[in-house]
Amino acid sequence: MDKILIVEDQPLELGLLDEILSEAGYSTLTAQDGLQARDLLSEPIASLKAAVLDWVMPRMDGIELLEWMKGQTHPSRILASAKKGGFSRNFYSSARCLSVFRVCRGKSADEIINEVGSSGSDF
Repeated sequence: MDKILIVEDQPLELGLLDEILSEAGYSTLTAQDGLQARDLLSEPIASLKAAVLDWVMPRMDGIELLEWMKGQTHPSRILASAKKGGFSRNFYSSARCLSVFRVCRGKSADEIINEVGSSGSDF
């Protein structure tokens, strides 16, 4: 079973993403901030297909986590989640280096599931 890492500091959104992806047949791992995600990703995770990252989080935000992920084995698909207008220039620079990016906040459950399963890139 493919695994998805969800990194989200808002419990309601974390629970919603977890439920959507679990019901779609994915096994989920969750982290409440970038530091927890970094700890999880510091060891290889078998069948890790994608990561859904919140962009604004305490302790380590999405930009810092993406920068750290550049030097690591990372999932083939990384989806970034932020409120409309929540991405800075640093985000676009980091995302291009990893060649994967999708915004999922405000999308329907079906759109999120399709984006997680997609093999394409927005860049």
